[in-house]
Amino acid sequence: MFAAVRRPAARLASSMRAWLAAALLVLTLTATAAAQTPEDPLEPLNRKIFGFNQVVDGAFVEPAAIMYEGVVPGFVRARVHNVFLNLTEPVNLLNAALQGNGERFGDAFGRLFINTTLGFGGLFDVAANLEPPYDRHYASEDFGQTMAVWGWRDSAYFVVPVLGPSTVRDTVGLPADFAATPPSFFAPTGVSLALSAGRAVDARSQVLDELEELERSSLDFYASLRSVFLQRRRNEIFNGNPPPQDGDTMFEEDEFFAE
Repeated sequence: MFAAVRRPAARLASSMRAWLAAALLVLTLTATAAAQTPEDPLEPLNRKIFGFNQVVDGAFVEPAAIMYEGVVPGFVRARVHNVFLNLTEPVNLLNAALQGNGERFGDAFGRLFINTTLGFGGLFDVAANLEPPYDRHYASEDFGQTMAVWGWRDSAYFVVPVLGPSTVRDTVGLPADFAATPPSFFAPTGVSLALSAGRAVDARSQVLDELEELERSSLDFYASLRSVFLQRRRNEIFNGNPPPQDGDTMFEEDEFFAE
């Protein structure tokens, strides 16, 4: 009888030791990964979301962007792109004010006023052709950047479902940016959602070749895209002049996130 009791107990103890060993291995690997990528402590979760986003992109967004680029003439696509950029100028204007950046505020106001009036609602980027031009380079402002200026400088990398690369800080700021975009407060919900979908297709069409090349040349597409995104965000937060940082990798970020 005692032998019969000892056998299940021994098997249970053996199973517990195996489970503890496996748990210790997982914890060790997680700690090692966190030490290697301190900016991405949520990496296991992020990779799962990234995989989901890749499925959504491959099934819907990328094919729509390819069709859009193949069917719609370049001149029309450029006009649509300009309109979407013009719709984000109120976000740039508001966040430049919240950051206390008078120069950026003046540039955003100038672009919004000139392109909305002389550019026929933003169809034409008249402001960029003035002398001196109202340059859009590193001109994008959002509430994530505003919070960084206010002091939330370092933030963990986070992949937002469907939307893609972000940080925890930037994700917190998304509702404020959405609320400051004109269609969200004057257009019906259906129109606002349609414009958001159109903007996503337009944005994806801007980087079709670049993302394909990045994926083809990367041993780890997730890690490569994370590096590009985080360095781009540093450039935006510091208005194109980020301070030197140990381990910086040089890259031409405009190739991947051109406006």
